[in-house]
Amino acid sequence: MGIWGKPGAGASWPRLHNINSLLDHQGAGGVLNNLIAFNSSGLFKDSGNKISDIVNSIENVIQIHPTKPVIAGERYQDIPTAQAWIAANSPATINNIWAIKTAGNYSGNFTVQSWIIQVFERNSQITGSINSAGGITTDFDEFLIVGGILSDIKLTGSNGFRVENVTIKGSSSTGGGLLAVFNSLITAGDFSNISQMSVFGSVTLTVGGTVTFPTSLEYEGERIQNSAGTINLNGCSHIFGTRVSGVTWGLTAGYNFEKCTIIDSGTINFSSQSIIFDECRIKADIQVTGSSSVTVNGGSVSGSAFNVNGGALTTRNISTENFTYTSGTWTNLGNDYDNRSSGISATDDQGAIDEMILTPPNAKQSYKTGEYYDAKSAGILTNGLTTYAVSSGNFYCTPFFVDKQNTFDRVWIEKTAGIGTGAKARLGIYEDNLNRPGNLITDFGEITNFDVNTTYEIIINETFKPGKYWLCLMVDTNRTIRAHATVEGRSVGDDGAGGITRYPSVSGSQSYGAMPDPAPTTNLDNNNIPRIQLRST
Repeated sequence: MGIWGKPGAGASWPRLHNINSLLDHQGAGGVLNNLIAFNSSGLFKDSGNKISDIVNSIENVIQIHPTKPVIAGERYQDIPTAQAWIAANSPATINNIWAIKTAGNYSGNFTVQSWIIQVFERNSQITGSINSAGGITTDFDEFLIVGGILSDIKLTGSNGFRVENVTIKGSSSTGGGLLAVFNSLITAGDFSNISQMSVFGSVTLTVGGTVTFPTSLEYEGERIQNSAGTINLNGCSHIFGTRVSGVTWGLTAGYNFEKCTIIDSGTINFSSQSIIFDECRIKADIQVTGSSSVTVNGGSVSGSAFNVNGGALTTRNISTENFTYTSGTWTNLGNDYDNRSSGISATDDQGAIDEMILTPPNAKQSYKTGEYYDAKSAGILTNGLTTYAVSSGNFYCTPFFVDKQNTFDRVWIEKTAGIGTGAKARLGIYEDNLNRPGNLITDFGEITNFDVNTTYEIIINETFKPGKYWLCLMVDTNRTIRAHATVEGRSVGDDGAGGITRYPSVSGSQSYGAMPDPAPTTNLDNNNIPRIQLRST
């Protein structure tokens, strides 16, 4: 009995060799995630972790060439004839693996059979229909195709197979259990009737074609990108570490993304489903209707608008920039960063919104001697300069972010309007306490004769460690100061369903005098942002 089993009656094995051959032996067997063969000395050798690792050295090989003469047991002109010979003479098993290698293009239909690997040249055009004789159960390598450009994967029933290093250009599957795709390129195909599709280390890229994925999709590839065609993403069990762009999103299936980049030039529409983004980068507008829920765990949302009509949005520890949220119910569970305009109506969870920590994601800067810094310098989104009317009896604060230890020698403010003489203003800086001014750090002192419309400075000498602080102002007479304009203000006269409110700063009530310690109670303020600046040494 040879290494690959006993040949059938009348058959010969021209490529078998004795145990003392100088050549290595193949097909000894395998364990989980590892294949083992014999070397020429009869000792075990590691042959990789997948069948295709040893395809080129498998000795049970039949060649397919459409024009060359047939040699029984060695060369045939079509795949089904070669498979019939194997079945009659030395049936393939996990301990008796065969490879059928096809030269050039192949136009005939064939069925992938158990432990007979179909091997094609990488650029060979395989234009016939490809089916499977069985379904993948516990071993991904039992039904395997390596190489080739596949024009029509045609799975039925619960059948399935694995492909590796191929290009898939089409599928007319009416069923199928599992299609496993490794290290391949998908450019077209309708896989919607397949029960499950698993894609690893691969790229989906359409250039004029259409790809329709099944609802049950596991995708751990480089990207899913539509260039000049259509990609229908009907849901997913899990998409991991993939760049997704330009796809057409299904309306009713759920999605679970992990460590993905989601980019879309239009709006992603979801309806009546659960969508989860774990540690993703989202650069797309998202519209959610029906009873849908969107959960964003970690990661970042940038340049996006979320409109959750009738559904709910839950965020946990996300970084946001230029993020607009309207309608629906928003539950925030401890965001690290937030820089957004948000549609908060009377039905919204104001308590959850109040807990948002306003540190923007781009609060990273290099301080230069003699330059001035404020909330906008650290990334709070604004819409140019404007003015802000401040009044006596109030306490106004704006967030100030320090990303590395630095010393400041001036605090700056500008008055733009106000009549009368002898007016006063007072400035100070506070620690942050749960997204509000907390304990007083320094009362910078008083500006007397806050009357002329000009800029005012107080000399200071303050060194701050990285963190979030609050620059605060009080006046004893109503005045107008320079401010940053917010991007959006609450709509006037709307019905409460679409109003947009920005909360860039806080304010509260406080009689004029020395800066209080601790700060008084403050509330989110949707007015413009007082322009209070510090000068770096």
